[in-house]
Amino acid sequence: MWSAAQPKALGFSPACSHQALQRRQPDEEPESAVSQDRAQESPAVVVDLLGGGGERGGGDAAELPVATRGQVFAACAKTAAAMGVVAWLVRARAADVGASALGNDPEVVARLLAVPKHVAPASVAAALAAAAGVTAARQALLHVWPAFAAASQRSNRQVLSALSPLDLLWVAAVPGISEEFLFRGALIPATFPDWRGALVAGAAFGVLHVGGGRNWAFAAWAGAVGAVYGAAFLATGDVRVPMAAHTLANLAAAGLWKRGQGAGGVQ
Repeated sequence: MWSAAQPKALGFSPACSHQALQRRQPDEEPESAVSQDRAQESPAVVVDLLGGGGERGGGDAAELPVATRGQVFAACAKTAAAMGVVAWLVRARAADVGASALGNDPEVVARLLAVPKHVAPASVAAALAAAAGVTAARQALLHVWPAFAAASQRSNRQVLSALSPLDLLWVAAVPGISEEFLFRGALIPATFPDWRGALVAGAAFGVLHVGGGRNWAFAAWAGAVGAVYGAAFLATGDVRVPMAAHTLANLAAAGLWKRGQGAGGVQ
């Protein structure tokens, strides 16, 4: 989430993470960061897309350099591709491993691994409800949870500053689809095809949202949001539901941050 989520400015997900953006060579400092540093004589800041924003946790985190549009797109694409490969490998063995090691019912796992031919109205409603709930909760927390708001602002500023409104579709959809394919579409069937799997996937999702400007508050938020997406997946049996919900929530967070320059987020 794309996260992603980070976030509450935007909250980008691992697919558009600070770590990925910072893999550039030390001398490849974005022009926007250079100009801003010269103008303000202070470090630049960055944000995430996964589910929130990206402010500094506790007020002591260093600001992150603003990433260029090309760096953001490349980071999202490369990380999403890696997640897709891992998800495909995990899904290929989910039924066998889950049945032998965890005693899961192969038929139940197979149903979660299958993608319905048609999109049911209930699935559309579930995706919209999840996205709306996540967005509302994020906006509320930004006003009452300083650590979360700081991490979100910091992450969003790094990732979203150089992007146009149309670019937001890319940074919202790529993490949203790739992360849900891995964490919900692969990890849940491979561990427990029930609420336990949703919690495991949510916890893993949260852990991967730590670092790169994101703090424990953002990780906790990402974990909770991941559990919500997991519940939506289990309720509908369609991995496209959490994919759509995650993408819509990311898009809303990014759009809100761009509009207010500091009050939204991507996971």
